[in-house]
Amino acid sequence: DSASGDDDDSAGPALFHGLVVITEILYDPTAGGEPAGEWVEVHNPQSYAVDLIGWTFGDLNNPTQHTIAASVPIGPGGYIVLGRNADTNLNGNVLLDYAWGGLPGLGNAGDLVVLTAGDGTMIDTVDYAQAGFADPSGASIYLGSGSTNATLNDVGAAWCVSATAWPNSAGDLGSPGVANPPCPVPL
Repeated sequence: DSASGDDDDSAGPALFHGLVVITEILYDPTAGGEPAGEWVEVHNPQSYAVDLIGWTFGDLNNPTQHTIAASVPIGPGGYIVLGRNADTNLNGNVLLDYAWGGLPGLGNAGDLVVLTAGDGTMIDTVDYAQAGFADPSGASIYLGSGSTNATLNDVGAAWCVSATAWPNSAGDLGSPGVANPPCPVPL
């Protein structure tokens, strides 16, 4: 069986908006520092694996992009972390599945993050410059559990600010590479 669930291993899964979903972004790290500590978490809500090789990660506001040059498989229901710098001594001690290196950078005052398949299909976008998105420093914004789809991640109210550090974090807050907790209920 192929990753798409049929017997044709050459076909791969069909590409569509929401195939994978951007679920967490640390765009203004303090412990890891700028820009080495920037990262983006991607979730695969499908029942089959999806590989990001040949896909581009970029920014439509400042048109820079990076083509993912290595195999980055995301298992069914799994999470991966893409980041600027894989050196944990420089990035706030986050373990990356893939480092994009230089550009694109993540704007601290808002940005439009884009994940595009190799054939040009826009898989997911998050415009955290829109009204309703929080603007924390030293903490990621994350899509609350139960909201992990490509429609809800366009709505600022579906995103929360991380309040706890990941294991061995150098001080920034977030949950890179694992399912996000529910958003706290406002008082």
